[in-house]
Amino acid sequence: MLDVWESVYKFESDSAHSSLQSLVSRHFELKDGRLELALYKERSLEDCVGRLDSTSAVLLDATQKIHDRYNSGPKKEVIALGEEFEKVRLTYS
Repeated sequence: MLDVWESVYKFESDSAHSSLQSLVSRHFELKDGRLELALYKERSLEDCVGRLDSTSAVLLDATQKIHDRYNSGPKKEVIALGEEFEKVRLTYS
């Protein structure tokens, strides 16, 4: 299942499972040039928007490729969803 691991799962699992990167991003803050432990660090939507955008783009692209590959029906809906996604992107990019 290497292809599954190298897709969205690898990208998203970093924040869900314990790794040094996720530990630092969730529990440390830089204050006055020093790292401090933050047990209940607040996260805003802006902290997550990059990951949400990338994941949404990958899933939308995969959906489009699957429908193209199998010549399935909802092509117009996928295109409309992509256009809607681009409008949403304009609000934060």
